[in-house]
Amino acid sequence: MELLLHFLYLFAITKYNYSSHLDLFESVALFQFWLTLFVLKFLVIWRFFRLWCIIDGVQVPENINRCLYNNYTVQGFWRGWHRSFNRWCVRYIFIPMGGSRSYKKKSTKTANSVIDKWKLVLRRLVNTLIVFTFVAFWHDRTLQLLTWGCYSAITFLPEIICSTFHIQSNNRYLRGIAGIFAIYMLMSANMLGYATGIEGTTKVMTNFF
Repeated sequence: MELLLHFLYLFAITKYNYSSHLDLFESVALFQFWLTLFVLKFLVIWRFFRLWCIIDGVQVPENINRCLYNNYTVQGFWRGWHRSFNRWCVRYIFIPMGGSRSYKKKSTKTANSVIDKWKLVLRRLVNTLIVFTFVAFWHDRTLQLLTWGCYSAITFLPEIICSTFHIQSNNRYLRGIAGIFAIYMLMSANMLGYATGIEGTTKVMTNFF
């Protein structure tokens, strides 16, 4: 970790908006490395303090219980990222707000059932937005983090729609594409909230077009 921080200037590049001078492929490589290093940093921190908890006889949940690139969904990443905090948010915010209760079939017409499912999608999205808004303000009360929270909640939308309408695929190629999409969503959210910020992200996206 120390060697990576010493020889890779990722944080300096993003902090001073040098990334705005990079082309598309250079930017993707930069922010993929940035996200990987970001996860590795917290992996070291959380594992270190969990070790001392175990030595002291205190059992705590293990954060980052899966590799970053072994997650095929955005939801899967967040469930394992800060696992202890995720459980608290689900238990005391998401579930009391209505959670993501499964859709129950009713003796209504097909059109009405579809409308009910879209209502469930909206409810789950709103509940997710409330959770991420709380998480954003829990970190710091800034517009940048609030924007990060709203964007992170929106990245759940494709998966919410698929789970609500029971859209599943056992095709490994489609699952691989979904995994790539999830990683790019996490990269862009991390770039917006913790790397280049709103202004820097706007400059980077402008260069893409």
